[in-house]
Amino acid sequence: MLTPKVYRARDGRGPLTLRIFARAARRGIDLKRLLAADVRCSWRVGYRLLERFVLAGYERRFVRELLRARANLWLFRCSQRAFCGDFVVVDMSEPRAGRRGAQVIELKLGKPLIVGRGPRSVQLANHRRALREIAERTGVIAPGAPCALLSGDPLAVIAWSHGRRR
Repeated sequence: MLTPKVYRARDGRGPLTLRIFARAARRGIDLKRLLAADVRCSWRVGYRLLERFVLAGYERRFVRELLRARANLWLFRCSQRAFCGDFVVVDMSEPRAGRRGAQVIELKLGKPLIVGRGPRSVQLANHRRALREIAERTGVIAPGAPCALLSGDPLAVIAWSHGRRR
């Protein structure tokens, strides 16, 4: 169960992750509605938080395609100011949260898929903070859950996720 967290105007931190539901991906991703369900804050604070989770066109297509084909995934958008990747994916097919792992994804258009380590930059430096937040707020993974770091083109990431590992 997602526990809404309260944020105030002076609280510049905000959440690191925002869950994108499969239903929302099918209907068209409305980040304002997702934020309203996830975060209790004023409109002013909400507007500032919104820019952290904006999705580019290719990222929207990635979300739609990934969640269309795999109904058992929980997908979280990461704050683009937090250096914790673009998305975190949790496969819910394992019934016990303590045995679930996660995939931290950094999309790179036209780049080959790299599994197991991130790009040689700071873009995935804080991925553990995002995983910790997901564990604390949702309970779908255990604190310190294992994760795979993926970086590459959206189509390659989707193929890997569907078991067609290249």
